[in-house]
This record gives sequence, C-alpha cells and structure tokens, in this order.
Amino acid sequence: MPKENVRYSAPEMLRRRITGEKIDKYSIKYDTKSEIYSFGILLWEIAERKLPYEQFEGFMGVVRKVVGGYRESFTTGTDIPKKYQDLVNKSVDPNPGSRPIFSRMLIDLQDIFRNLEAPTSRLNSNIAPPVRKMTQSTIAAAEDFEINWDSDSFNADWDSFDYMTLDKAIEYHKNDSKDKQILYKCFDTYAEMDSAKAKYWKAYYISKGWSNLNCTDNEKHKVSVQLFKEAADYGDEIPDAQLRYGTMVMQGKGVKQDTNEAIKYFLKAAKNRHLVAMFNIATYYYSNNVNELGNYYMINAANNGFEQAINYCKKRNISYQ
Repeated sequence: MPKENVRYSAPEMLRRRITGEKIDKYSIKYDTKSEIYSFGILLWEIAERKLPYEQFEGFMGVVRKVVGGYRESFTTGTDIPKKYQDLVNKSVDPNPGSRPIFSRMLIDLQDIFRNLEAPTSRLNSNIAPPVRKMTQSTIAAAEDFEINWDSDSFNADWDSFDYMTLDKAIEYHKNDSKDKQILYKCFDTYAEMDSAKAKYWKAYYISKGWSNLNCTDNEKHKVSVQLFKEAADYGDEIPDAQLRYGTMVMQGKGVKQDTNEAIKYFLKAAKNRHLVAMFNIATYYYSNNVNELGNYYMINAANNGFEQAINYCKKRNISYQ
C-alpha cells in the first residue's frame, strides 16, 4: 500500500493489513465508518493546508503512529472553528462505532460555514500557506497534542522478526520452527496492536516457556490467563483460547479458581466444535448426572475422531456410530 493511501486509511484497516488477519464474519470490514475516518483526515488537511503525517518517514512510520493512536492535531491558536476541530477529532476516533455518520457530518459542516463571520484575515490575507516540511519544534509541539492511546506500546523492533506477518509466524510455528524467540517477538508485537489471534499465540508461548519474560511462573500465569481471556472473548473465532482460559481458571493458574467460570468457557469452546472441550464438558455433565447432555457432547467428540472420547464410549458401552 503506497504511503499516499496510508495517510487516509483507518487504523482498523491498517491493523488488519499488517497483521495478515484473514477476513471472516468477525473481522472489522471496510465500511462507511472507515470512509468517515478518511474524510476526517481530508478535512484536517484542508484546514491545515499540509499533508497529514508528512513528518513520518515511509510506509511503516505512518502505520506505527496511526495504529498506535497518534492523530494530527490542529495548530495551537488557530482560527479554525472549534466545532470544525471537534468534528474532525470525532471522525478519526479509534473506535469506528464512535465516529459520526456522514449525514450528521454534512449538517454540521453546513452549520459551521453558515455561522462563519465575515471573511477573516486567514481567508483574505496574502500570507502564503505554511510550508509543507515541518520543523523539529513543530513536530515536538504536535507530539505534545497526541491523543494518548498508548502509542508507546507500538515502538516494537520490527527488524527483529523481519516484518513477518502474523499468519506467516503461525505457519512457521506449525512447521515446527526452532526460532521460538523470533516468533514470540512477532506475536508480542501484534498482540500490542490488539490482535486477538496474536494474544492467543503470545499467551501460548508464555505458557510453554518460549517467551522472554523475566518473572516468576505465577506472574507468567497471570499474563497468559489474561491474554487467553481477551482472545477467548473475541467473538467465537478462537475456541482454543476459550479452552485454555477455562483450563487455567479450573486449575487456578494465575487467577482465582472458579469452576463455574471454567465450565462457561468449556461450553463456549464445545459449541464451537472444539473436541477437547466437548470431552471435558461431557465428563462434567456425567459427574453431575446430566447424562443426556453428557452423551450429546461425548458422542459428538467420538464421531469426530477424538480418541479419548472413543475409548470412553467403548468402555461404557455408549453407542457413538
């Protein structure tokens, strides 16, 4: 994607592009909310008369800042109407659902220009537009007005994993790559960008002892259980996360032991066709004499080839074929 396009691209679109996440029913798709973001950036450019993010070098320089939460601010002391500035700031909100709708923006823009006073010195003067290149002092001033959406968390060393996409890192893992530290850096970076899939893999690597975390096992458990939960709560896309979070809660690893919470997540994973979760929830139902539901999940797991479920059915004469 050329830098010229990146300037106007919504952060949710940039995040999906660089994480390599596939489009499915849970993905944030390009829609009018993404267009509203682009329109907001264009309104800022018209008002300030300079290119957005011009001070950052290259494609990744812009992407890091935008995904990390940076937005261009208006020049201090500008005579641009506050309502106009507020409209722009709302349209580039990191949460697409918080951005205004187009019809509302157009109504607000009409009101803004209708209420403008007689042409001001800004509109009538012969003063040339500001030069396009920003000085260091201008950059420093702009950074003072960054919206603080934790952009520091995005200062990752991308060279350390050769700008690998998330899907490529997962592929290397499945091919039994020995470069676990490099893959962990990749998962860690994308997890900081709020990718649910990356959070799952980061937690998995921590739980396997493949991370670079220098802390106690209990502290590692706390980090991984929280990441598993965040991934588990991301729709129903990652049933593995639902199972692993449920298992840690059942065992009380990194979190208070809570059987009800564990069962809740086992059920979620089972309903999403996770065979281990089906087996776990079946044995739970059997232990509580809810045999009909126990049979339902156990037979499903056995029919899908889960060996433990098959052996369980054979041992207890449960017909599963």
